[in-house]
Amino acid sequence: RVDWMSVPEFGKPIGFDLEKADWVAPYGGGIHGDFFFTLNRKLGQGEVYEGTMDLSFTAPMDGIRLVDGQGGATSELLLGREAPLDGYQPVYSRSVGVSEEGGRLKLLDDPSREELEGYAGFWFRVRSVVNEETGELVRARYGKIDGFIDFAVRAEDEPAHIRFVYYLSPDDSPSLEFNGESLVENADLQGVTKH
Repeated sequence: RVDWMSVPEFGKPIGFDLEKADWVAPYGGGIHGDFFFTLNRKLGQGEVYEGTMDLSFTAPMDGIRLVDGQGGATSELLLGREAPLDGYQPVYSRSVGVSEEGGRLKLLDDPSREELEGYAGFWFRVRSVVNEETGELVRARYGKIDGFIDFAVRAEDEPAHIRFVYYLSPDDSPSLEFNGESLVENADLQGVTKH
């Protein structure tokens, strides 16, 4: 559980190590950048602001995939037992804010929180290795996100923050059945009931 973790800088892709649950050096103890978060903001007068979050990946077949909440998983496990092998997108973006048009405030939210809450979550693939001759995927690590990745950039004198709950497979298998033990030391699993 990443619970409103501070993002070290604005306007720069910062690597996040899913095994260490920390930013990569020099910002934290992470070693491998699995997710790269880039957060930006523009602060206006009063309530007016705009914030963006881009989640990107560096390995050739890494990515993220939204899971429709109406899909009806064939398992009681969150999003099902196994990650799909295709359909991953290399970038996921979201923007939030408040604009002023004709003296009235208008909420900016794309995709909207309501839309995101209609999804069951996300699958993701990281650390992919591709056969250079055939272009086929040799191995990768899979995981899932419960719900969606939330972020906050509105507070003027504070850094950006991110929040999400994730599960990472301990090996190259697409199986995400949780054995009750986290790979992350001192993982904050309080309130996490879906596996």
